[in-house]
Amino acid sequence: MLTVQKSGRYVRVGTEEYPLATPGGHWALWSRTPVLGFRKIGSGYVRNIAPDEQLECYRVEHRGTYRGIPVTVEPGGGASGGGEPDRGEPGRGESDGGALVRLGTGDSRAAEQGFERVGFERPELQLWLKFVAVDDRELRFTTTRTPEPMPWAAPSDESRRTPAPRAVPRVPEGEPSEWGAFTLRLITALRGVTDRVFLIVSVEDDPLRYVQFAGGPDALSVEAPGIDVVVDADESVLRAAGWEPPGVAQRNWTTELSLPAYAIEYRELAERCVAALRDAYGLKSPDVLAHRAWRDPEQLPPGEERSPERLASLDRGEASLVFSGLGRALS
Repeated sequence: MLTVQKSGRYVRVGTEEYPLATPGGHWALWSRTPVLGFRKIGSGYVRNIAPDEQLECYRVEHRGTYRGIPVTVEPGGGASGGGEPDRGEPGRGESDGGALVRLGTGDSRAAEQGFERVGFERPELQLWLKFVAVDDRELRFTTTRTPEPMPWAAPSDESRRTPAPRAVPRVPEGEPSEWGAFTLRLITALRGVTDRVFLIVSVEDDPLRYVQFAGGPDALSVEAPGIDVVVDADESVLRAAGWEPPGVAQRNWTTELSLPAYAIEYRELAERCVAALRDAYGLKSPDVLAHRAWRDPEQLPPGEERSPERLASLDRGEASLVFSGLGRALS
């Protein structure tokens, strides 16, 4: 059966390749299955990478066209009938996904080809998604493996003497600054962005300057607009802070936090968002911010019987949630 590997950064060790992870702030190899020398963390197994370890690092991506529409291709997790894909990580020596793949695009022509619009309440930022068979004759795509520098590599003697300035702000020791205090409040709020919870933090009088969060069962996905939305945004700050640049199917800059996460990972994510708001979008103070949040209704898993009792047990969601310390709550 044809399969598609999940996109992302990988490291090759001998004949095996592993997803690159950062549990506890340390660069590590990740595997779904037990591997000699790996330790159990959460739903998988990891092995830290030594700073002087020389390994091949690269990024895997799948891009192509479907009925003339540019798309990105991701594993469909074996779902059928457009069901929710598996959010798990690929394991050692295996390819995630199954008979189906998930196509994504920002091209509005996708509506005529059976794609469904998903995402946040802002229509201009929503994506079009569709599940098709990986061997669909109308799907053409290629897989690229682009070499990348080893992010865990120890700095050279020269870089130790002249360290590059840190783009992501750190909360200072002692009495926190105005933005430092906001960072701490955001860290607390992010722990509340759980499955089906959505949070948008934006400038109250200029709502196009925002960061938005989508909680899933296994990941917290985050987006921030670039110069196509905020014309004076400093995208060099977004890049330096660790945001992923826009692609064919995603017009925003993105980042993601795998769950469950360590405290340091929540902190790094909050700092990345502060870098976007304060430095990329030029906000002078967090006092200009407001937020909107809600929780989507719970949906029945695909194929489950829709009995009255089961439907009554589903969480109906909540139209408005309030997160303390993130500015005025908008309805």
